[in-house]
Amino acid sequence: MKNALKKAMMTSISEVIATMFFMPLEFLEEESFEYLISSSENIACRIGFNGRFKGSFLLFIPENIIVSLTENFVGEAKVKITEDHLIGTIKEILNMISGSTFSNYDDQAVFNLDIPEIVDIKNISEASKKPDYEEIFIPIETVGGKLGVKLEFDQTILC
Repeated sequence: MKNALKKAMMTSISEVIATMFFMPLEFLEEESFEYLISSSENIACRIGFNGRFKGSFLLFIPENIIVSLTENFVGEAKVKITEDHLIGTIKEILNMISGSTFSNYDDQAVFNLDIPEIVDIKNISEASKKPDYEEIFIPIETVGGKLGVKLEFDQTILC
């Protein structure tokens, strides 16, 4: 299950960031996301879900990358982009990655996504892993720096 989810995540990330936002990317081998939560330049977004299992996706992304992605997404120059544009783009990216992951994982299963929210990156740590939860972390390098997507899920409630 975990390997199939990881493969579905990687496919979805590539489809969304590389294909829809025209930004080349490379998946990295790093195991930890500590470097992403230690930088004040990074923004974190979370979306919860439930269905065959429950959990949440987290997207960690540097501000300079989200600015570039937002320029491509809304078709506006950097000087016309507002903070609302940036927040909307990061939420939409995570929403698309999450939905696509579940579709790639099992297109017959029903998963309900919550509304994405920006979270305080200072309140996220590797030590905060929940009991009975599994995690998958996908580190990514792209133009302008590194970002990452983390999936936390409770596999004890599989239906």
